[in-house]
Amino acid sequence: MPRTFAAAGLAIAGALLLVRGGSAADAPFPSHDVRVHVSVGEDGRATVNEEYTLTAAIARTPFQFLSDPCAVVGPVSGAIGERAIDFVTAAGSHTPWTFLDGDFGGAFDAAAGALKVRYEVHTRGAEVVVPLVMPATALALADGARGARVNITVVWTGPAGAARVALPRLEPATSPNEWQADLLAMPSSVRIDTAPVAGSSTCARSSDGPTGGLQWRFVVFVGTMVIWVPTYLLWFARRWRATS
Repeated sequence: MPRTFAAAGLAIAGALLLVRGGSAADAPFPSHDVRVHVSVGEDGRATVNEEYTLTAAIARTPFQFLSDPCAVVGPVSGAIGERAIDFVTAAGSHTPWTFLDGDFGGAFDAAAGALKVRYEVHTRGAEVVVPLVMPATALALADGARGARVNITVVWTGPAGAARVALPRLEPATSPNEWQADLLAMPSSVRIDTAPVAGSSTCARSSDGPTGGLQWRFVVFVGTMVIWVPTYLLWFARRWRATS
């Protein structure tokens, strides 16, 4: 029986390594300086502007966003200098992540030097969740840093004091309706607590809604611990008896 548990534990651990290895093999997105500006109104509509300072050419790189049952994202548009970029939903996209394809041409224009992305998000309910569109691969590391440099600003255009940013953790900026922070990576979404949007239907999120894989990763982690801890203790007890 212990061998069975050990084999099962190795299989789970191997699956985790394969999942992590597949994502780690992807080349980083050629930008480590990003600015994100999110403007949210009391009607539940958010406008998002993102700017990626590029360090190399990009040809065809998928982007993604974490789907939310109470938010509609898009359409998404972009540009590098004068070159307009259209984002379309990639074939095979499925929740919780929606993937977008964009043809960037593969030419690196040092004068333009930035990819600009713009889109709107229509939300419902008292808990406003604004999914953020981001590269499907990790951002490049900034020199001497543990991650990229992502400056994010959230502005509430409704009545002062009627909203607060719940996630990620941002600090108050120049006004009571503005928050800002410098992060090491792109957050998957911005969550704002406010009053329900007037005249709109409420939207309740089920406990089994999109989580970006966190739930099954947690289950796998717990399962691995349940398998390995008793197995290790049994092995240690047998070894201790054999040597004592």
